[in-house]
Amino acid sequence: MYNVEPKGLINLCKTPLENDYKNQLTFSNLESQINYFNSVIVKSFSEYTYIRTDNSIKVGANIDDIINCNYLFYRNNGFTDKIYYCFITNMQYVNENCTLITFETDVFQTYQFNIVYKNSFVEREHVNDDTIGLHTIPENLELGDYVLNSRREDFLADLSNYVICMAVTELPDESVPPYTNNRVYNGIFGGLYYLAFDTANDCQNAITIYNKLGKSDAINSLFMIPKNMSSYQNATTTTWSISQAGEVIGSATLKYLKGSDNADTIGNINIDMPTKLGNNYTPKNNKLFTYPYCFLNLTNNTGITETFKYEDFTKENETPVISFWVDATITPGMSIKAIPLFYKNENINYNYGIMGGKLPVCSYNTDVYLNWLRQNGLNSVFNVISGVISTAGGIGSANIGSTVGGLSNIYNALHQYTIADMTPNQAKGNTNGGDVNFSDEDCGLFSVYKMSIKDEYAKIIDDYFSMFGYKVNIVKVPNIYGRLNWNYVKTIDCNFDGDIPQAHLNIIRSIFNSGITLWHNPSTMYNYNVDNSII
Repeated sequence: MYNVEPKGLINLCKTPLENDYKNQLTFSNLESQINYFNSVIVKSFSEYTYIRTDNSIKVGANIDDIINCNYLFYRNNGFTDKIYYCFITNMQYVNENCTLITFETDVFQTYQFNIVYKNSFVEREHVNDDTIGLHTIPENLELGDYVLNSRREDFLADLSNYVICMAVTELPDESVPPYTNNRVYNGIFGGLYYLAFDTANDCQNAITIYNKLGKSDAINSLFMIPKNMSSYQNATTTTWSISQAGEVIGSATLKYLKGSDNADTIGNINIDMPTKLGNNYTPKNNKLFTYPYCFLNLTNNTGITETFKYEDFTKENETPVISFWVDATITPGMSIKAIPLFYKNENINYNYGIMGGKLPVCSYNTDVYLNWLRQNGLNSVFNVISGVISTAGGIGSANIGSTVGGLSNIYNALHQYTIADMTPNQAKGNTNGGDVNFSDEDCGLFSVYKMSIKDEYAKIIDDYFSMFGYKVNIVKVPNIYGRLNWNYVKTIDCNFDGDIPQAHLNIIRSIFNSGITLWHNPSTMYNYNVDNSII
């Protein structure tokens, strides 16, 4: 029979630890751990015989003196150097100098340095790399309504950026070609000449010239084009001075647009990453700078809006480069497209481009009578003369039928004059949604709207991320450390191991499967207002 000298030591403490294991303290080593618990001792008892795990023990103290203690740690000196940390689960009064304490092992503190963290499915955690766009797994949180953070200045909104373009099938004077051009614009054969006018007065003068020459049908269309088209920039200015029968019938200053092989890039839309959300909220967690919490809308101001995610643009020096090319081709109303660059791993991502609204197609008047007269007047005169000759011949020969025929020809010829003269001037061309936009100084080809959730929801979600990290759904060794003050970890069927009794190891696994916040500094435990930067 062995005689064992009682050497057991029990220390009662007051700590912030609870046996729900939602929050725990980490320590860098055994020494820092014991130093902390020694600092929170309320009362110590020595010379106890062997203390059994998860049991109860009587201590020589009045219950009122130790009622606030919620924790104890003990060592069975003489048997082992192992320290067991325990939650006090109950206290019972025995007498005024004795209290019965029931306790259970705090398996995390007791075996903290025995746990072997292995690759497991980590559902949530505080990440150690919070680069914008690195974490985008949906969180399925309430977002509320979206609000406008800012509106970027509109692309080519000023009317001074545009000129009038006239498409014609022929020129007033075809005897001397203005240039040797195959009429291919932006790589597309059009079969038309494109003429550009800097002023409405010059354009009207050109229309008048066509009217007076009886060639108004040669005007195919009239529309607006951006000045920064290469066909316009590279064109040479010329002045028409058109004469007929020795008399100048009109003059106009214009440019013959030059042909080109490809679409023109008429500008870029460059956008900065947001630094705040809502009215003025600055997030601590960068996931809030990704979709669906934060994004940009690109609109053509005629009803088409495309959403773009900041995080899907290629990053340069950790900052997304957010840019769009704006390409254009000459056609009535123009064909314009904004194309994202380096978006979704595509250098020029045509699939995600957005078409611009049609630019105004201008209306213009042609004089039907004047055109008809120029085109048909000479033949009509011949018809009249022929009719008179027929009539005279008819009278001389008493050919009444011929007389009637001659009068009929005269009547038909004069009747055509009357119809043409009574026909109102015809308005040609078209109007479209572009006209409405261009009547508003705040509209242009494209507008960028930086959108986000409201401040209220941003703060709610930001605080949630600060407390519980991000959803990551990845197989890895969980981040036990990595943040300045706390790390949250939640696993699914974790694979932790170690030199730990199986029953206690199972509890440790269930703790992490339920989710646990690991605090690295006892003085800041439960204080979510302190800095928790990545270290």
